[in-house]
Amino acid sequence: MNLAFAALTLVLLAALAAGLLGRVWLPLDSFAIVQPYLVVVLLGLALPSILPGVLRGAMICLAALGAWDVLRHVDPGRPAEGAAIRHLQHNLHLGNRAPDLLDRMAEVETVTLQEVGEAIHALAGRPEGWHLRICPRPGWVSTAALTRLPVLDSGCTPSGAAWIRLRPPDCFGEVEALTLVSVHLFWPWPAGEGAQARQLAGLVAEIAALPGPILLGGDFNQMPWSDAAGRVARAARGEVTGGLHTTYTLADGWLRLPIDHLVADARLEVATARGGRHGSDHNALLAELGPAAPSGCPSDS
Repeated sequence: MNLAFAALTLVLLAALAAGLLGRVWLPLDSFAIVQPYLVVVLLGLALPSILPGVLRGAMICLAALGAWDVLRHVDPGRPAEGAAIRHLQHNLHLGNRAPDLLDRMAEVETVTLQEVGEAIHALAGRPEGWHLRICPRPGWVSTAALTRLPVLDSGCTPSGAAWIRLRPPDCFGEVEALTLVSVHLFWPWPAGEGAQARQLAGLVAEIAALPGPILLGGDFNQMPWSDAAGRVARAARGEVTGGLHTTYTLADGWLRLPIDHLVADARLEVATARGGRHGSDHNALLAELGPAAPSGCPSDS
């Protein structure tokens, strides 16, 4: 067996194992970004018979575990029977004036936005009845939450997440109020010398303190199977939902990253689809939301 080939295999195995152990030490979570690619490469390397049986078995087992970790997020969800709330999630990009943003908002009831820079001029012209909570933060960019549903309360968390407590349609039954949250995470380690880990330390406590049920949208700068996304979801008492949608690309499109997500409480049924970029470097997410329990929401909402 070629020693260089074996060494490469061990390095790839270590990288995949590191990504799976992100909960143990958050810097390891950075390997979640390349986890699908590592799975494919390791399965390919396991096919030739030049490797020892024990090493091949370890490769296949670890690759299968990594594949399951990814594939469990594939389901895009199914529209609730009577999806009464339509939602838009989008990182707009700071320099994007988003001239069609108000037209897109006309098709939804709730919105979560990140990098609200030049688009603030478009939002200033929003129709009457839309409540806007925008949360700028020194040294970082703004998040925003908007709704045209009745508003009970709104605010900004200390780390800059915008939130609105709103009243959903009556057909949501026992879900008499809903908290809409917009978040934007830093890139993971080594970017910012661990800035994402420091941010999460405060953010998860802030989200956990908000009343539920929660619908959270944001640019996570991480994969849905990462521990960073899992920590936010657990704080929101929900799950990352909506399937795998590539919303950001690197290396001329060769590296396709699903890094924008929705997190929803189990009392909510959510179906998500990928939208266009509309002047941003991120794709938008479009979602339909309804109560998980049978309801009287009109099916053509």
